Amino acid sequence: MKIDKYPQYRLYKFTKLLNINKEKFQKPYTGKRAVNGTIVNRAYYSAYSYALLWLEEHEFKLKKKWEFKVKGEDYKTEHQQVRDA
Repeated sequence: MKIDKYPQYRLYKFTKLLNINKEKFQKPYTGKRAVNGTIVNRAYYSAYSYALLWLEEHEFKLKKKWEFKVKGEDYKTEHQQVRDA
């Protein structure tokens, strides 16, 4: 798969550029946390978008959340699973 033609690749390149130049964007009153959070969110979204595109291109069928439900139990979101752990 030639990834450089997809918008997700451009998002990845932009995220990488943000990471390289993050010191330029840090304000004295915000610190590193806001900039790093933005970079992490962009990187996560870029990876998610690219993975979804790859799955669709290779004709993988995505399962619905209720297909993972354990018999006799209610479905738990990932957030609930982490919170209850």
